[in-house]
Amino acid sequence: MGFMSQAAPERESLLLILVSCLAVVTVRAATASNTTAGEVELDPFLEMQAFMVEPVKTWTWGQALLFPWLFVIPAEILALISSSMIYVLGGNKTDLPHGKTTHKPLGATDLTYIWFNRLVMLPFISFMIVRTVWNSKAVVYEPEKLTWLNGLG
Repeated sequence: MGFMSQAAPERESLLLILVSCLAVVTVRAATASNTTAGEVELDPFLEMQAFMVEPVKTWTWGQALLFPWLFVIPAEILALISSSMIYVLGGNKTDLPHGKTTHKPLGATDLTYIWFNRLVMLPFISFMIVRTVWNSKAVVYEPEKLTWLNGLG
């Protein structure tokens, strides 16, 4: 199974079960809706994020300050999950040196680079992706207009 082949089969099976359960919960949450096909209803959490597709000049200061954190927080959570998986499933023979095992402390330049990428570049690139996808003619936002040709093509 690729990178998990060195792990104990029990841990590998447990991880696959966990990932499967998370996928089922995600799908159920995404498909659960009390609306009919003709009406669209946004819950307050999604409504709070709808400003992202509006022109930036219409944003309030609060929205401008909220935008980066809508991407930084999930990215940090995913980084924590990824690091946890590497810690649980990794081994000394397969891991790259990291942290204290490199015997080289990070300097101010290294830390500045890391935090600049986390706090500035991630929101900037996320902003560009949101704008590109929203303005793309290839994305069909109305399911009733979706066909096999424009959905897979």
